Parts: sequence; structure tokens; C-alpha cells
Amino acid sequence: MREKPIISIVIPIYNEAENIPRFFRSLAQVLSGLEEKYEWEIIFIDDGSCDSSAEELRKLNDGRIQVLEFSRNFGKEAALSAGLNQARGEAALMIDADFQHPLELIPEFIAKWEAGAEVVIGIRKRNKKAGLIKNAGSFIFYRIIRRISTVDIIPNETDFRLVGREVIDAFNRLGESKRMTRALIDWLGFRRDYLYFEAPERTNGRAGYNFSSG
Repeated sequence: MREKPIISIVIPIYNEAENIPRFFRSLAQVLSGLEEKYEWEIIFIDDGSCDSSAEELRKLNDGRIQVLEFSRNFGKEAALSAGLNQARGEAALMIDADFQHPLELIPEFIAKWEAGAEVVIGIRKRNKKAGLIKNAGSFIFYRIIRRISTVDIIPNETDFRLVGREVIDAFNRLGESKRMTRALIDWLGFRRDYLYFEAPERTNGRAGYNFSSG
């Protein structure tokens, strides 16, 4: 019997202790609906959290889970890079644990990949209750990036994205130490498709990463 392909779920964690149990239950529920076709590996990267995130991750009892623990906070880009380097799947989906990346869209990401997209990018339509300062900061950030970059970066594109195996391997061969994950993936030039979503209000606590982290 032919083995089912593996899809890796890459989840950077920074001070998400309150969210982790519910997030994992919700993620497992979504993935259970896709288990006829796929196997899963779930890679949590604890990016030097100073709350009890590491302890909460160790409590998760599931053979599909890997937990990478950084010795200090290196930042979201380093966490995503570590997760992609660890990923064994035919594709990898990057998602945040604060519920601002809707879990129910995972099957749609996979469907677009199955249809031939090598990179499927989540585009945030708007952030409910986002403040004027955050929206203005995001606008300025993307304007600067588009001016200094030769890569076509779409405003409000996020790290909520799925990448195929060839993209993972190409990304892992890059040698940049200072990196912006989404820009490097876009720069690689693989075939892209898009999913638009509204980001709900963060479930618990304050965002661990700033607006440019996606």
C-alpha cells in the first residue's frame, strides 16, 4: 500500500502559553478531516519565550509533534527558517498560534497546492479592530519594501502560506543570515496562488511579533 504524503505544519511560538492548548486542539480537528489523504508532522518552534510556552508544548501528547526550543529569542524569521529546515513533508504550511491565521483555511491552501501552485500565500484583507497606527505602519512597511526590493511583494501578504517540497529545498539552500522569509520565498520565483482572509482579533495576550511579521 502506497504511503500517504506528509504535510508539515510549521508554527513559530513566542509567549503563546495561553493559546497553545486550544490552538492544538483546533488544529488537530482540522487535520483530522484530511487524514484519508495525508500524514502530518507538526513542528512547534519556541522562540525563546519568557512565559510558560515551552512547558505547555511539552504537555502536548501527540506522536506527530516536534518541538524545537531556542536558547533565547532570535525572532520569527529564524524560527520559520528552523521549522522549514526540519520539515520532511511534500509541502509545509506556516501558521501562527494566535488564531489570527484562520485554521479553517488549511484545506483551501492544500487544494490550491494540489491544483499546481508551488507557493500559496495568505493575503490579509483587513485586521478587525486594528488601530490606525498599526495600519499606517503596515502601509509604510510595504511601501518601503517595494521600493528597495526587486521582488513583487503584494501589500498585506503574510507568512501564513504553504510551500511545496521544491520551494522548501531551494529556501533551505539560501545562505542569508539576515532574512525575511516571505520575501525570499517570493524571490525564488515559483508559481504562486493566493488566499484572502480577514484576521480576527487576537485570542489572548499581546502580539509577540510586530506588524511586519505577518
